[in-house]
Amino acid sequence: MQIELRENKVIIDGYVNAVERESNLLRDAEGQFVEVVKAGTFGRALERAKAIGQPVKVLLNHHMDKTITVSTDDNCVLTEDSIGLHIHLETEEPEVVQRANDDALVGWSFGFLPLAQNMIAGNPRRRELRDINLIEVSLLDNTKRPAYDGTSVEVRDCEYYETRDYEDAEINKTVIEETNKEETKELNASYKNRLLKTMI
Repeated sequence: MQIELRENKVIIDGYVNAVERESNLLRDAEGQFVEVVKAGTFGRALERAKAIGQPVKVLLNHHMDKTITVSTDDNCVLTEDSIGLHIHLETEEPEVVQRANDDALVGWSFGFLPLAQNMIAGNPRRRELRDINLIEVSLLDNTKRPAYDGTSVEVRDCEYYETRDYEDAEINKTVIEETNKEETKELNASYKNRLLKTMI
């Protein structure tokens, strides 16, 4: 991830996640697994978000009350290329500028609803994500720890949609997000309703 500071503006360029690359070991109720986002998954998710009029949010540390921008704004460009989900962001949001000045920004993460996936038996199991609803991407500070080497993607399982981070730097700990249950429930319902309308 490249970070450029210009007075009160931060310009950030990098990859939220590389496709076809295994994560570090993750954990669910059945034990450990590795995860791979298949090529084309992010591209389809971005097209779907555009079609249903539900922009992808850009957050700080997955906090819904810390929205930096959305994917339809001129200061944000989200695309999938041959490497993965790429983002270019320019922001004057004070908290982001301060964290950049403190050299505290470490990378990106994403929050999603899985639509199509394969779980392949093995030791560890291998989860392949083939289609998702991309709800948000999050700029992460140094309170987080990556689950995907080299792409700064994190993992945390939430009750209604999944994100990628290790809370408090504890490896392979499943965390249930309690604080945003109602908000994520409404967001999930909104996505499903808009998706159904495009299918009718």
